[in-house]
Amino acid sequence: MKRKLFSNNVYFLLIAFLVIIFYSFKINEKEILSPKTTVIVLGDKPDYLESESAIRINKWLRKIYDIDTGFNIIKQSLLTETKGKTIIAVGNTKFSLKNNIQTLPSYTFIINKKGNIVTIQGVNSVATFTGTGYFLDHFCGVRFYMPGDLFTSLPKQKSIQLNKNIFIKEIPSTKYLLSTGYNGREETYWAYINGLIRKDWGSHQHSMGDRFFNDTIIKNFPEIFPVYKGQKYFPLSRTDQKWQPDFAEPKLIDAAVISTIKYFKSHPAIDYISFSVQDSHNYPAEGKMGQYLKSYQLTSAGQKRGYTDAYVEFLNKLAQRLETELPKNGITKPKTIVYIVYGKVNDIPKVKLHPNILPIKVFHIAETLMDSVYNEGGADFRAYLRLSEWAKVTTRIGNHDWAHGKGIIYPRIYTNLVSKFVRTVKKNKMDFEYAHIEAYPNWALDGIKYYFMAKIYWNPDVDPDSLLTQFCSDMFGKSKNKMKKYFSTLEDLNTSMNNDPTRNRRIAGYSTQLPLNEKEIQMVKQARQLIDEAAKAAKKDEEKRRIEFFSQGFKVSEYFFDIYNSKDLNNSKVTELKSFLKTIAGNGMMLHMAKGTDFVTKMNIIVDNVVKSKKQLLLK
Repeated sequence: MKRKLFSNNVYFLLIAFLVIIFYSFKINEKEILSPKTTVIVLGDKPDYLESESAIRINKWLRKIYDIDTGFNIIKQSLLTETKGKTIIAVGNTKFSLKNNIQTLPSYTFIINKKGNIVTIQGVNSVATFTGTGYFLDHFCGVRFYMPGDLFTSLPKQKSIQLNKNIFIKEIPSTKYLLSTGYNGREETYWAYINGLIRKDWGSHQHSMGDRFFNDTIIKNFPEIFPVYKGQKYFPLSRTDQKWQPDFAEPKLIDAAVISTIKYFKSHPAIDYISFSVQDSHNYPAEGKMGQYLKSYQLTSAGQKRGYTDAYVEFLNKLAQRLETELPKNGITKPKTIVYIVYGKVNDIPKVKLHPNILPIKVFHIAETLMDSVYNEGGADFRAYLRLSEWAKVTTRIGNHDWAHGKGIIYPRIYTNLVSKFVRTVKKNKMDFEYAHIEAYPNWALDGIKYYFMAKIYWNPDVDPDSLLTQFCSDMFGKSKNKMKKYFSTLEDLNTSMNNDPTRNRRIAGYSTQLPLNEKEIQMVKQARQLIDEAAKAAKKDEEKRRIEFFSQGFKVSEYFFDIYNSKDLNNSKVTELKSFLKTIAGNGMMLHMAKGTDFVTKMNIIVDNVVKSKKQLLLK
């Protein structure tokens, strides 16, 4: 009897196991997309980014299948039959999810597939476009590493298979991100599809003119404007940067409340407003602010401490007032006050910031090792640089990074420091809420870093080494290992150059970008050897063209490094450099500033100034 019972149990377990396996196969059943029966569907009045999403899906699916027809784009009102078709619905269509996606966090997107219907939908059209990039990446093997078809990956297989059921909801870890300085439409679209432009509120910086240059405020609150050399100063325009308000004047809070209410009533969909200092060192030292500063030392550090304390006191009181003033005026959604930690108010607050305040730091992430940003420590003179100290006064933070680009003539790759930065923010239990990236890309020198930044700011847990491995595998074939070492060497070079406190900061000027120590000189030579070896190992035409592109870009840096760091001034190298720069004029992918019509003239001046600096160096 026991043997029979055991036998029955085994039988039923086997049946259950087979049923589970069967349904697992059914759930993961693959469907091959057919060019003839797969249609890309838009709403009848699509946003321009929804249209661009459809265009890119159409283009890249055709490239994968190596065809010129199929995967047609159609508006939903013209779609009469769905039976026997696979529908890829983009943006807001009749196939959209029924739940209110607009209630999800900013720039979230959902990719959903049930049966023959695929939907790609974001909380707005920007999120939909980013979702399109995700769909092409994760399901089609198409990755937009840099602008242009040459730097977009294609899968090895000539068809695309999708699971029968798919549900993906992607919420960016960094709530908002804005990168700037792109040359033209295609570069801008590239930034959008990679999630490098996703912000729906105004400027985070230098906004006192926006808040207070107003006839009503000037008339009713003249006290808030500064006194310089005994004279009251009123801004000449909204963009006038030559002033700061008197942070210690109590009526500044009243004026700010009125300005805030007016702003949010005019912009009901926006939830952020900035009260950030002007881009000026012209801070008031008279009036109420002058009285406030009397209890602070007359040193640079003492004055910075005083201005910061007065400014933060104003912001905290404003945030507290708005808790009651906004609802009284019919504004019920939570709102955030933004301020840039900059100029003479860049000290760390002595008191906790109100929960509705978002500070935006100006960490140069490429230099954060030198600046002790990741160190733990007490409240010494470097405390304002430490993320651990900021975590004591706020749970929210953002950063404005000078990631240039423009005006830089060496490869500034610092992917691992970007990763370390956002992971440290997370470790310190702060929400990294906004990343501002001044890009102005030099694609041929370090352009791939922006793709990596996009991935890291979306998900801080992504592995930078895996990103580089995938990029090199997709782009360089048999040369992938050499090219990975090449880019890693350039990153090591940048980290060494930018984190040596005994030398000038690299972003200060052209001559400060160029001094190398012996170890760094060897890194430059190693990078050249690696990329030359990669060029010899490359097999496919597109792989060779990519390597040549980066090789030509690196020549710019090599020439400048060689001229400045050689034992003697080599005039023939100077002539060669000027001739070479003429060959890249107009090519904004090579150097950002090469796009300018006066590029050659400007670069000749820069070369001459570097030569002048070298001559002065030789005289010492």
